[in-house]
Amino acid sequence: IAIAPDQKAEEIRLAQADFGAAILLDPFWAYPRLNLALAKKSEDEGPAAESAYRHAIEWAKYYGLGSGYLRHNLGVLYAREQRWEEARNEFNAAAGEYQAARYRFVSHMARAAFDKELEIQGWAVSRAVYMKRAEAEAINALATTYAVTGANQKATHEYERALQTDTNSAEIHRNLGLVMLKHAASDTDFEKAREQLEESAAHGPQDERDTLQVRSQRDLGQC
Repeated sequence: IAIAPDQKAEEIRLAQADFGAAILLDPFWAYPRLNLALAKKSEDEGPAAESAYRHAIEWAKYYGLGSGYLRHNLGVLYAREQRWEEARNEFNAAAGEYQAARYRFVSHMARAAFDKELEIQGWAVSRAVYMKRAEAEAINALATTYAVTGANQKATHEYERALQTDTNSAEIHRNLGLVMLKHAASDTDFEKAREQLEESAAHGPQDERDTLQVRSQRDLGQC
């Protein structure tokens, strides 16, 4: 059992050794690659983390598994290094992965409803909702890469697209409101910004739902 990558530096190094040993035992599985990438990212080993993410994505694809979580985290790594185009590509790819997964779970839900398999139907509904939120979060991250580089129209467009996917995200409403407020040039602009910030406040200071950061086990195991 490897140590979580958010602990102190010595434990992270031990975790990296454990993850490396896991890769030697089974180099074709995405989990150890993912964990190694997370550990190396926490140590700011950019090239090593990028390589581990890339390997994990390839093997997840090989096994027919979802890689939205992997791509989202790789996008975060690129954003930290201000590699904006690469970050945008990964966030966009992650959103696409989650959307495809959401459609699959909606299909499972309809089939289970037809067969009157209520337990499976409930599971499929919860997974479809989860993937919808993850998709919106990936688009939110994409929008933020535009916002921080001054591409305000593109940022606004992507934030609005994220809200079309998940209208209940306090974070996305807040981000859109702040972009609008920063570049407001009329009373109408200020009013629109205020509406978004009020929506954010209405949904609470933080989303009190399943975490928006996708969990690797759920993503890789159930997509």
